Amino acid sequence: MWKSNKLENFANIRHGFSDQSAGNLSFKRTKIGTLSNRNMFFRNLKIDINNIVSMEMVHGTQITKVSKLDRGRGAKSQNNVISGSDGLYTFEQDIVLFGTYADCLPIYVYEPNSQFIALLHAGWRGVASKIITSLAKILKQEGIKTKDCIVVVGPHIQQCCFEVGEEVLEQFPSKYTINNRINLKEYLLSQLIEEKFKKDNIELSEICTLHNDRFYSHRREGNKGANCAFITRVL
Repeated sequence: MWKSNKLENFANIRHGFSDQSAGNLSFKRTKIGTLSNRNMFFRNLKIDINNIVSMEMVHGTQITKVSKLDRGRGAKSQNNVISGSDGLYTFEQDIVLFGTYADCLPIYVYEPNSQFIALLHAGWRGVASKIITSLAKILKQEGIKTKDCIVVVGPHIQQCCFEVGEEVLEQFPSKYTINNRINLKEYLLSQLIEEKFKKDNIELSEICTLHNDRFYSHRREGNKGANCAFITRVL
């Protein structure tokens, strides 16, 4: 399981990004074995699967606030996920924000003063539509300064492998493209800097999910499976 160096500095934060050793963790890929894989994954981590709150992930920019009343939604079925959302946030402890990924960018956010945690899902559409702007608006509404936030982007498809057609390329500034390949994390980084997140508080994984067969990749394997990202506050 991959972990962030920055988030590991906080004893009250548990997080991670699974790999193929955990099996497929997405009900969207296949229902066969998914629940048992999830049960085993979280049992090994000593995390109660009933504390999971999962987002639908529709490649949009909606970020939803959740509470303990939402625990269990999307944990054992796709039927009751937080619909229409590509992001979840909370101030409460013992809520496991959860999403599944197979090349898209998992984005973790933590603000130590307020104990705000968030998990976002961003494919190329989410990056192009500036899901970071949606995050910044929510932080402002909640009275949180972007400069105080830790932001981590986990393993995802890197520019080396993200070759696209003109219809996708034209939605990105040319400075983030080369030879029909898009650098999603650098464009995301530019959005974070524009919203006054501190560069020293940002961590960007260099792991490419397509290159590294330790992880599931939709481009490499189709619907074979998906990794999960999660973050929770325990103290």
